[in-house]
Amino acid sequence: MVCTYCKEKRQLTGEHLIPKSLLNLFPECDINYVSDKCFKGDRIVINDVCNICNNETLSELDTYGAKMVKEYFVKTYAATDYLSFQYDFLTLSKWLLKILYNVARSNKNDTTWFEKNLNYILGKTEIPLLHFSIFSGLSIDMNPLPEFFFDNLKLGVYFNPFIVKDSVFEIIESKKLTFKVRDNLEKISFSKLSQSCILRFGSGMFLVFLWDPDIEKQEIQNNEEIMLSKYPYTLLKSNLKIAELKRVTHAFNYHNYAIIDTAPGMYIVDQTNCFLPYDINPISEREKESKDWNRHVKKVRENRETRRKKEREKRKRKR
Repeated sequence: MVCTYCKEKRQLTGEHLIPKSLLNLFPECDINYVSDKCFKGDRIVINDVCNICNNETLSELDTYGAKMVKEYFVKTYAATDYLSFQYDFLTLSKWLLKILYNVARSNKNDTTWFEKNLNYILGKTEIPLLHFSIFSGLSIDMNPLPEFFFDNLKLGVYFNPFIVKDSVFEIIESKKLTFKVRDNLEKISFSKLSQSCILRFGSGMFLVFLWDPDIEKQEIQNNEEIMLSKYPYTLLKSNLKIAELKRVTHAFNYHNYAIIDTAPGMYIVDQTNCFLPYDINPISEREKESKDWNRHVKKVRENRETRRKKEREKRKRKR
């Protein structure tokens, strides 16, 4: 059989859609639902990758990604926090594109864009054939309800998220602080955007724009400037190694992060106070209701780490 990455005839293995190293960081998220079926997250694989690509080239990318997520995005952040995020653009971009390529194949999506950039993903070139942009930010829970009410979705990948043109909510009367969901929500349109994708890893959000083959450099810059002027995301630049990330979610899209709101839209949602009386702090309410759940999560993570240490020690003894 032919490997979908290197195109060589080799023994094929199972490549995880969500890297197993991430499931080890968030073991409380390893139960997944499709229709009415429930199954373990570490069994979500696509079986078209050779053992060399899987265990060497792609494994190195997963090692980088897991280390990055563990350092920055396992912890939670407060609403006004800023994160000084250090990154290696080349490795990070290849890792994100690898995950997106895997998910696209699993979803039976058109993978032409990724096929043309396989040499870049595999590290055979440092210059992609087709261009892309990566934006990032912090996923911070502003909702009063405990996270388990919403299936605890700390890991996820969505293609073509709904990037709101104006805002999800609009103000009816500012003095009375009355709001409503905007009628006929519109998506913003970016010129020559082939696909957009959103990935969440714990507190980290990555928004990836895949550009059409015939797009000019100036058009990319214009689109990026529109994104930076209207939305709270930070552009990760290939010539830099550090970026300042801020909150990109509010109470109503934290659990539905395929909806991306504008910066003004986030401000409006914050003013609603989740439609609770203004003497009630939604975050304090959630923290009170989440104590048992947080203890459970801590125990699950500790048990997974203990088990992994035992497995590593067992492998060492066999060598």
